[in-house]
Amino acid sequence: MGTGANPRARLARGAATLLIAGTAAAAASALLVRRLVRSNTTPSKAGSAPALNDARMMAIIRSSMEAIITVDEAQRFPSHVHTMSALLTLQGAVAHTDMSVESGPTKLLPFSQRYPQGYVAWRRADFRAYFEAHYAQLPLQKGDALFFNPALFHGAGSNRTQDVQRMANLLQVSSAYGRAMESLDRTRMCNAVFPVLREMCAQHKLDAAQLAAVLAACAEGYAFPTNLDRNPPVGGLAPASQQQIFATALGESWPDERFAAALRDLEYRNATH
Repeated sequence: MGTGANPRARLARGAATLLIAGTAAAAASALLVRRLVRSNTTPSKAGSAPALNDARMMAIIRSSMEAIITVDEAQRFPSHVHTMSALLTLQGAVAHTDMSVESGPTKLLPFSQRYPQGYVAWRRADFRAYFEAHYAQLPLQKGDALFFNPALFHGAGSNRTQDVQRMANLLQVSSAYGRAMESLDRTRMCNAVFPVLREMCAQHKLDAAQLAAVLAACAEGYAFPTNLDRNPPVGGLAPASQQQIFATALGESWPDERFAAALRDLEYRNATH
């Protein structure tokens, strides 16, 4: 694309490329886990005093987590909910800078996700001491992706450098059957990416797996909740989802205006009033 191209088009193309790149993230995470296991990094000694800024950071993290759910509230949930919760979310990050161990990348306690009481126990002083004595850290290069089970004991590392500012894009990948932490304007995302995907499909630049990955990351794949009076199932047990409409529009090469109108109509049919 030439330098005079529309900035919004370049942004949409970049978004599509990033979404496609997400298909490689899972494979990359497996490689990073292997690197973690092989790492010769020496963890901090138990009982070592953290720097004042790190203590403040951990206090902020701890207070924010306790604002989400306290120990008493967590204990109200039956044990099977604790087990299933970890299966509904994938946690991770993409490094935007090189991160040496000295710069303090995320601390991880391998295999700790197997401890069933982890969501309650992580606040206990003895568990925190064990974590500090046995954690491992993984040096990251710019562009590396790291994904892990959210039940894995993890925490922020200490930046012991004078000239490195860490930057990472933290990710929470939620199951369609779970409750996401953030709301996303998927209609706007779809409208931004659609013209780029239509062009790429016309030029046969995407295989079926890549296209499916983009649609899954961008469009809503679950048809519910909806207003069944306005949006009843036709020809099946569920009405068409945003992903299905997106796929149909690409297959029939709809113009932008028709696609945008279809998404607006879906929003209207999903509304309760």
